[in-house]
Amino acid sequence: MLLHVRFVLALVFLYGSIPLTRCISENPVVQTPLGALKGRTEVFKYSGQSLDVFNGVPYAESPTSTGRFRKSSPVKRFTADGSVYDATHYRPGCIQPQGLFGINESTVFDENCLFLNIWRRSGTDDSHRKPVVLIIHGGGYTAGDGHEYDFRGTQLAAFGDVVAVNMNYRLGLFGFLDLDLPEAPGNMGHTDQTLAMEWVQKYIALFGGDPQRVTLFGVSAGGFSISAHLISKQSEGLFHAAIIDGGVITKAKTDSRAEHLTSVRKVARGLNCSDETTEDLLKCFTEADAQKLLEQQQANSLLKIFTPPTHGNGFLANIPEKIVNHQPGSFTRVPILVGDCSDEGSIVFYPEIENVNLTSVSETLNYLQTELGDHPLSRNFKREDIVEGYNISEGGTSEYYRNVSLDFVGDGFFVCPVRNFVHHYSSVASTRFYYWEHLTKQKVSLDPLTWGAFHGTPFFHMIGSQFTYFENDTISSEDADYVKKSIRMVVDFASDPAAKLRFGDIEWPPYTKDQRNVFVFGRERDYLSLGHPKDSKCGTVWRAYEDI
Repeated sequence: MLLHVRFVLALVFLYGSIPLTRCISENPVVQTPLGALKGRTEVFKYSGQSLDVFNGVPYAESPTSTGRFRKSSPVKRFTADGSVYDATHYRPGCIQPQGLFGINESTVFDENCLFLNIWRRSGTDDSHRKPVVLIIHGGGYTAGDGHEYDFRGTQLAAFGDVVAVNMNYRLGLFGFLDLDLPEAPGNMGHTDQTLAMEWVQKYIALFGGDPQRVTLFGVSAGGFSISAHLISKQSEGLFHAAIIDGGVITKAKTDSRAEHLTSVRKVARGLNCSDETTEDLLKCFTEADAQKLLEQQQANSLLKIFTPPTHGNGFLANIPEKIVNHQPGSFTRVPILVGDCSDEGSIVFYPEIENVNLTSVSETLNYLQTELGDHPLSRNFKREDIVEGYNISEGGTSEYYRNVSLDFVGDGFFVCPVRNFVHHYSSVASTRFYYWEHLTKQKVSLDPLTWGAFHGTPFFHMIGSQFTYFENDTISSEDADYVKKSIRMVVDFASDPAAKLRFGDIEWPPYTKDQRNVFVFGRERDYLSLGHPKDSKCGTVWRAYEDI
């Protein structure tokens, strides 16, 4: 099984969730130039805090009316007749495979999907100016939406008193078909996100949010997206800080247009269409039934999982590393908080790797080389560097060699690209860098004793969705306190990104090239480190990121 397939399947947790709120009868109403919105009020059960929630708020015209693959256009009116828009329930997510990642909250998907959701404490109104946290969901650019528990703003608003927002954006071919035509320019999912940012700038003050204090917050594909916005001038000025967890945009997560066309031509042939010209492809994909197009995307597109963003176009002008490493003037210069965790690779290979028996260094290297296939990471596969960088020796157990494999993959996909991004970005803007090892004391759906601090663990602490993983309100006080401290850190950063930041009693200064401060959320204790725990491995094995 190809490594990239497992990687994408890892981009959203497979957790089950439980309801966190109960509704009460009052309906808040907000007047906007686009029309009036009627929301709902609910009580967050862990704190008793009353929240106003506005679900399914349109921020763009439906792609079914403006063009399936065109850049989205701002919504003109909430309702055609001027009636009050019903924002009391979620609207469909964007077209995606049902249950691809084991997610079960969302079951309705449609091309008319460009909606956002807003959470605020009850009593908040347009006289307030509260920090805004704009959440971009993960899901490998293939799945996920604002309805999922893991990406809701409930806990941030309840514990932190911010105005929290999330949005749907187009996914897969529907969001990233790049034919170099106005009808399919590529990166539409990213420009959907930009349009949602523009909506927030125009209207969030009416909900009590401060349009001059907007912090982007995302994990996995959401984090990739935020890093893309940081190197794309199209989003400049629309946000003022960013929090990125679980990876940044890289060459390994994007395609050139030529690579992209190779993949989409397979989809066209699966639909029995001509694939000779880009106009043929556009006609084929525009006229195809959405479900059939999705099925062929899954069967024939890139590694059978997703069609990623492309570079060399209006949104991403070049290979991401070329921009990061050599064009510092391209950065949107806002304070960021960014990091990764110690077991990023575990969710890429588990549970299959538990059945792999590795008994030697050569078997381990052969296994990794097979898994990489022709993936871009294979350019780093220098056997002697891997043996040296990961200190691999003969005579180990199969578990030992499996752990080396997990470490290697996690570093290549996530940890070392983030480290390279931080190295360059910190020279132009305030950057706080973290490394997460902390484990919950209680077992969740994925056992931390087996999986470790795996991909996305920091985000789900910081957004507070860890509360959803414990049935019957049995979250331990120790775990609850750590999650609430994590939320407090996010809120403090969003409130004033330029101010001193603390986690608990520890001050967290920015990372600079001269003072390489890394905050370690440790298993036994939290501490400030000078240098990243993976500096040596990244420098030995993954230095090619710095040479692009």
